[in-house]
Amino acid sequence: GLNIGINQELLSTPTVLLRGSSLNFYVVDGIPINSDTWNISPDDIESYTVLKGPTAAALYGSRGINGAILITTKRGARNKKGFTVEFNSSNQIDNGFIANPKVQNEYGGGEKQQYAFGDYNSNGNSVDGTNDEDYDVWGPRLDIGLMLPQFDGKYDPTQYFNYTSGDGVVHQSHIQPTPWVSRGKNNLDNFLKPGFLTKNNISFSAVTDRSNLRMSVSQSYQNGITPNTGLNTVNINLIESYEITSKFKVEANINYNRQFTPNIPDVNYGPNSLIYDIDIWPGAEWDVTDPKIKAIWQPGKECIQSMFVEYKRYQNPYFMSYEWLRGHYKNDLYGWVAFTYRFNKDFNLMLRSNVTTYNVLRTEKQTWSAHPYGDEHNHGNYQEDRRDL
Repeated sequence: GLNIGINQELLSTPTVLLRGSSLNFYVVDGIPINSDTWNISPDDIESYTVLKGPTAAALYGSRGINGAILITTKRGARNKKGFTVEFNSSNQIDNGFIANPKVQNEYGGGEKQQYAFGDYNSNGNSVDGTNDEDYDVWGPRLDIGLMLPQFDGKYDPTQYFNYTSGDGVVHQSHIQPTPWVSRGKNNLDNFLKPGFLTKNNISFSAVTDRSNLRMSVSQSYQNGITPNTGLNTVNINLIESYEITSKFKVEANINYNRQFTPNIPDVNYGPNSLIYDIDIWPGAEWDVTDPKIKAIWQPGKECIQSMFVEYKRYQNPYFMSYEWLRGHYKNDLYGWVAFTYRFNKDFNLMLRSNVTTYNVLRTEKQTWSAHPYGDEHNHGNYQEDRRDL
């Protein structure tokens, strides 16, 4: 009855269902944790056990009403007395999406089959375009020989250039018209790159007749399929048990996890999403490999105004990747200590105390010319979200 839906997005939670009910309750070595299971290295896990709702509720109350995932972490192997060192490394390449969104490439930007770019200066004194205020993807048909003012056309304030925006009427613009052709039919594929995930773990174990010590250090790095995105994770786990006498045993465990990245992609719907800005709405009249797009900024307006086909809803994807940054910094800590006294083979008494805590800082840096929904002033923004438990 357990169903797991994998989520490939950085820091996105997978879907875990037990008999149709959402399951997000995890118990590690008998201790319920308040954070998530990202703070546990896979190399430190010995086994999983799935408890159905009634059993979990009997043990853990209302928190386990939908069931629980029990995780047992590794100890030093009792049959390997002495000192043991283990090293594990794995690497994975991610080729991106299995399928891309299907979009039309027959018509370019604009609407009612009319369009001309007129916002090159972005200073309130630029030449008015045609249907470029609310850029949609139903402008003039591409590849039929039209010449239109476009975002990368030469701007000359001393003369006017004639063009027809698709309505057959002659218009004038200070932007020299260029061929209205489908330059970016494969923009999404050309923007994405292979992702890479590497995980490395080294563990040390020391086992004697009365003690069992294991220490593990893990490091992972995931490089995203979009430019300038990634996630670093470092995990340290230490677990020790010691039999003071044949009846009295002390155990302790501490686990520390650190996640950090200066930038993760936003995958929600809207102009803050790369897919929205590359494939869903903008037309094919621009090419993501164009050096002018890759340069991000308009010449002479560096760090003030980006270079793109539209300036009301959509963003230059390289601007999104290198200038509109979303940081994530999280520290997770859980630990426990237990004292066990065995009266006989059938009865023992355990006294245990634990701590589970985390703090997270998420930042968002919007530089000048960013224009998300509801915040179109284009003068930049910065915000922080701090949470502690």
